[in-house]
Amino acid sequence: MDKQARLRELQHTVATIQRKFGDRAIRPARQVAEARVPVLPTGLAAVDEALGIGGLPKGRVAELVTAGSSGQAALVASLVRQTQQIGEAVVYVDIDQTLDLDLLARRGVDLRRLYILRPRGLAHALEMTGDLLAEGGAALIVFDRLHPLLFEDASLALLDQALRWWTPLVHSAMAVLLLITETICLDWYPQGLGLPYFASVRLSCEQQQWLYRRREIVGLAAEVKVLKNKLASLGQPVRIEIPV
Repeated sequence: MDKQARLRELQHTVATIQRKFGDRAIRPARQVAEARVPVLPTGLAAVDEALGIGGLPKGRVAELVTAGSSGQAALVASLVRQTQQIGEAVVYVDIDQTLDLDLLARRGVDLRRLYILRPRGLAHALEMTGDLLAEGGAALIVFDRLHPLLFEDASLALLDQALRWWTPLVHSAMAVLLLITETICLDWYPQGLGLPYFASVRLSCEQQQWLYRRREIVGLAAEVKVLKNKLASLGQPVRIEIPV
């Protein structure tokens, strides 16, 4: 069989597979490269590597699951700082009005270029976030946070409704919408919360130990796991060390 005949046979095979399994099942490598999802790097090389695509995907919903003091604030601060460094806008939805601005400043976040949205409760936060997404302009929106006091039927229903509304808006805005979920422990997750379905990427962050130097605490070590990733295979858990 000559080269032209082999090429025609391959093209027929590709067309057959695509008809059966969809266009994305088999494509030329050039198309795969061109179709790569743009990302926001987290600023933590190990986490970006574990994500497999170099950061959090733009145009998608992401979730960070934490339990108490776990280093998640440092991870989020790194993401915010990195987003600012590439000239993009960041909005922080501070539901409980507990955002530690001093900590963000110590982590290198430019407070002059950070917009803080402070709603009157969850329902107001959901509405304002939807308006923010519809208007566009922000590359990163951090929704902080969903915690056990909000995990009741009425709140869960509101959140699910909002996620259905937000998902196409996030895609149109090519933004990253990162929701932080605080649980009692990482082995427990609220039943009925639809966020794991809507999120393209889910991470967990768990504190491992304090770091000492000459008997003084100088930082903490935390473990970051990729719980879900629609865009790449699940990477291995990674350790990050965060100075205090």
